[in-house]
Amino acid sequence: MLYEIEAQGQFGQTERFFEWVDSDRNVLLKLLSQDRDWFVEYGHVVVSSQPDYYFEPPLGYRIIEALEAQIPKG
Repeated sequence: MLYEIEAQGQFGQTERFFEWVDSDRNVLLKLLSQDRDWFVEYGHVVVSSQPDYYFEPPLGYRIIEALEAQIPKG
């Protein structure tokens, strides 16, 4: 499937691009800027299970729980 995407950039500018997604595997295959000055394309995609240790924190790191920031009123 081909999608036309519009997103707000880091500094408030609007970014537009196209993305091609393999809808059977839900995998992004190609990303192209709307003005066609850059693109990323994946040519050989293999979907497979990954070992659990890929998702563990590296040695010496510890997991901390993020707290939601409180926005002051007034």
